Amino acid sequence: GIYSFYFLMKFRTLDIIHAQGITAAFIGKFLKKIFRKKLIVNIHSVYDQKILSSVQVRFVSWILNGADHVFVLSKAIWAQHVNYFKILPERISRFRYWLDLSIFHPIASGQKPIASWQGKFVVLFVGRLLSIKGVDLLFEMVEKLPSDIYIAMVGEGSRRAELEHKSKAFSQVMFVGPVRNQDLPAYLWSADLLIMPSLYKEGYGRVNMEAQACGLPILASNRGGIGEVVQEGGILVEPTVQNFIEKVLELKNNPQKLADLRQKAIRFAEANFSEKNIEVFENYYNQL
Repeated sequence: GIYSFYFLMKFRTLDIIHAQGITAAFIGKFLKKIFRKKLIVNIHSVYDQKILSSVQVRFVSWILNGADHVFVLSKAIWAQHVNYFKILPERISRFRYWLDLSIFHPIASGQKPIASWQGKFVVLFVGRLLSIKGVDLLFEMVEKLPSDIYIAMVGEGSRRAELEHKSKAFSQVMFVGPVRNQDLPAYLWSADLLIMPSLYKEGYGRVNMEAQACGLPILASNRGGIGEVVQEGGILVEPTVQNFIEKVLELKNNPQKLADLRQKAIRFAEANFSEKNIEVFENYYNQL
C-alpha cells in the first residue's frame, strides 16, 4: 500500500503515460483520466484473430481509441489494428526497435567463439520453445538433412523439457537452452544461418535484427512482420519442411551466396537498427 501511494504521488509529476502492450494500455486509460495525462501505447504483436471474440475485439478498440497515439512495430500490425480493430488512422503510426550496435556487431568472418561449433555448418534457432514457433519442424528437418548440418536451439518455453529430451536422440541437434541477451552475440557469431520457422504471424522478430547486426543471414517464414525486418540479409519461404531444407542446402553449398547475404545483413542493420530509431518518440513528445 505504501509503495503504491508513493508511485501515484511520483506519477503526478509525469506528463506522458507510455504503455507497452494492451494490458498496460488498459491501466493507462484509467491513469490518463485520473491524472489528466497524455497516453501513448506501443503494440508489438499481431493478434490471432481466430481466437478473439467480438467482445475482445471491441474491448481492444475501446482501449486504443482512447489513447492519444498508438505506435505499432510493423505494417502487418498497422493493417490489423486499422482494418480489424478499427483504430482511427490518424491515431496510429509505426516505429522500429533499435539495438546497441556496440554489443550486436559483426566480427571477422570465419571466427567462431563457441569452439565446439568450429568446422560445423550450424543452423541456429533462437526463440520461445513453443509449437507455434515451428520447433517441431526443426526436428523433421534433422531427419532429412545431411549429417554434416547441425541445428542448435537456444531458448526457453513450455516445451523445453520435452524438446531437450528429444534432442538427445539426434546427434545433429545441439540443445542450448536459455541464454542471456548479452551472451547471445557469441552464438550469432558462431552459427552459419539463423532459422525462424514460425507458423503464425510474427509482429516483427527482434532476434532477426540482432542476427543481421552480427552478420548472420536469416532463413525465415514469410509470416506477419518478419518480411519487414528480413529484407536484404535473408530469405523468406512458406514454412514447410521441404522449403526450409531446400534453402539450407542451397546456402550451405553456395558459400558465396551466404557471404553476400552476410554483407547485406550487416549493411541493412547499420542503416536501420541504430539508436536513431528512438527519434520517432522524441519527435512526438516534443509535439505535445
